[in-house]
Amino acid sequence: MGSGHCSSYDKSVKHDPTYLSSQSRALHRTYRRNRRFLNVAVVVWSAAFAALALAATIDWVASIGWGFSPRDVWAFLGFAVGGGIFWVFATLIAKINLRFIRLTYGPDPSERSDMRR
Repeated sequence: MGSGHCSSYDKSVKHDPTYLSSQSRALHRTYRRNRRFLNVAVVVWSAAFAALALAATIDWVASIGWGFSPRDVWAFLGFAVGGGIFWVFATLIAKINLRFIRLTYGPDPSERSDMRR
């Protein structure tokens, strides 16, 4: 008996334009925040490991003695490239999530042309 009430409540809430608009706005805001964080994190990650790879390459070529081995160059490059690969998959997942948000709750109300002045 309780499930019938919950089901009708879910249907009425999901068709309420105010609810859909507020959910869309909140989920789009979360998407934009997560994308900013992902972009910054991957840039910092890749830059740090690219710098380490450069330092290891300089140490290997010039024999300065910083303590890097030739294998470290490839390991650091792998981590730097791995950051880019992670970014590609995380972006794909975020785009799929954004598509679900738009299909379920509608477009971001702040991006609608009828809302702009």
